[in-house]
Amino acid sequence: MIFMLLYKNNVPTVLLIFSWLQGCATAPPPALSSETIAEPIALPLSTEIAETSGLACLPQQQFLTINDSGNPSIVYQLDKKGHIVTRFEVSENNQDWEAITLHQGQLWIADIGNNSGQRQHLQLYKSELPNYNTRQLNTEKFQLHYAEIPKHVPTSYEHNLDAEALVSTGEQLLMFSKNWAGNQSTVYEVDTNVPASKLKPIGQTSHLPGLITDVAFSTQHNLFVVAGYQNFRQNPFSLMLTGNFEPFLAVLDRQFQLQAIVPVATGGQLEAVCVDENQQVWLSQEKSRQQPALFWRWGTLEQLIGQIK
Repeated sequence: MIFMLLYKNNVPTVLLIFSWLQGCATAPPPALSSETIAEPIALPLSTEIAETSGLACLPQQQFLTINDSGNPSIVYQLDKKGHIVTRFEVSENNQDWEAITLHQGQLWIADIGNNSGQRQHLQLYKSELPNYNTRQLNTEKFQLHYAEIPKHVPTSYEHNLDAEALVSTGEQLLMFSKNWAGNQSTVYEVDTNVPASKLKPIGQTSHLPGLITDVAFSTQHNLFVVAGYQNFRQNPFSLMLTGNFEPFLAVLDRQFQLQAIVPVATGGQLEAVCVDENQQVWLSQEKSRQQPALFWRWGTLEQLIGQIK
């Protein structure tokens, strides 16, 4: 969340400019591919899920999504047109829900947002997959914390203790940092065997052209699909003047190394991605000043792989 968080937290414009000046010394991000792929018409989401922040693909073109901070603790089931089919209530606080994924046959909700950098603990909630006989999800809580807590209180949007991506490879449950303070994301493995643990860094991505807002994984192709948009710290004027988030999709291999980057030309504040059983890539974006909340099938993973040079 960029503009919404700025207004909620009353962050003045001068802070954005100061942040940009500080960030100018960082290495430039890689360029986006000039080859774009035509996208089907995106479908509007209900105002009830205008702050969609995560997406999980279910069989037969059904989906699960959540809203982020300040919204009710509800998991929404959607059909392929983005219509709400069912609502599942969760008896846990939505401090800053940012991701949702399926791991080893169970549903995981990630309360891991931390733009300010001041959260001491993060939470994951695990439950059985919802069904039509259930309206209340019974969850098990997992508490996480970073091993590298800084000595000084971080400045908002100027640290790497924030994340919006939780993804399962089948064997591992991984969290990707949002990478406010650079162009690379740290990848952490979550210990799902204990209720409280330190996040274990296991790798780092290649340089990316912006912030990571979600990650999906294809077991068929053994590749990660990353969704994100520009880091406003590095170019605040572009976002403030045009409202263009410059969203992108990236393909990473199992070692988190960049294979392809493709712009999502007509997208806005891109927040979530999942890959379905037919290797179709689905996206959702949050409502912003210029665009509504949207949901759409972008194309196939094979099309993304086709961008690998």
